[in-house]
Amino acid sequence: MKCFIDYIGLRHCTDVEPESGFYINDMAGVSLQRMDNISNQEKKSFVGVWEAIQRRAAFELEARILNKFTSYYKINKDLDNSTFGYFNLSDPFLEVTPTFKGIMLYSNHRTYTKVNIDTVELYSSVAYEGAKLYVYDLNKGTKLKEVTVDLTEGYNSVKIGFETLTKTTSYGKWFVGYDASIMSLKKSVPSFLVHDYTVENTAYVQDGTINSPFISSSFIASSEGSGLSLQYRVECSLEAFVCERKQLFKHAWAKLLVAEIFNETLNSNRTNYFTTIDRDQAMLEYQKNMSDFNMSIGDVLDNIEIPQDNICFDCNTIVSYNYLRP
Repeated sequence: MKCFIDYIGLRHCTDVEPESGFYINDMAGVSLQRMDNISNQEKKSFVGVWEAIQRRAAFELEARILNKFTSYYKINKDLDNSTFGYFNLSDPFLEVTPTFKGIMLYSNHRTYTKVNIDTVELYSSVAYEGAKLYVYDLNKGTKLKEVTVDLTEGYNSVKIGFETLTKTTSYGKWFVGYDASIMSLKKSVPSFLVHDYTVENTAYVQDGTINSPFISSSFIASSEGSGLSLQYRVECSLEAFVCERKQLFKHAWAKLLVAEIFNETLNSNRTNYFTTIDRDQAMLEYQKNMSDFNMSIGDVLDNIEIPQDNICFDCNTIVSYNYLRP
């Protein structure tokens, strides 16, 4: 549940107000001093402790939510797993032009999904040091990821490792591309497929520079091919459903984080007031906050329902009938 990371902030750690508007060290018994005094060689300061606690708490929260919902719903997994674009080695290399070239990918259904852009393959005319590939959100016009790689002459496979959650309020639309004024790639043949859940368009280009507006209306289709082959996956995501409603989990999340801070205190190898003299109090605080978390998360999960959309979430039959004859 990555969307919960930094949803609650750590006061004095950043000037940016957290999305929740709440800070963990506003909770009773939690302070930067405590967190700094339980740091170690791996978590060298209160910042390292805070990052580790959030990761561990997010893992616990996800397990608790999955355990609850999978009892009532069957969650379908892969909706689409495809490669868009392929190469004919006899095709020419594309000319260097003052444009961005790439592939536009967009979701075709408003359901709770996760889009993974795994790998981009390309053929380079020469070796390039520090070549860049970009992923843009074309609804917002924002850059989501930038990958720098040294290309060899010929075939290259570049790990993108990008994933994003879709919203049910709008269709997602993304652009994966490169600055064609810098490098020349072999023409790729667009697949031009239309799947049930994802539509892949032919190659797109945009005139201008990296500072030009990256929105879908600024792109035009190209019959030349983009020079890229894109591997992607679309899967149903309970995380997308939860993250769209994470404000409902704020209280439970805060209690779990506090519990994990005191759990870290109890398991620290440091010797100081917080880990020795204050140990009994730390145990009481851990138990109390875990109890509060269990109560809060139970209340939320008992009163939230996933809409059955016949795409991602199907209701499990939880009642069975046996017919007996006397």
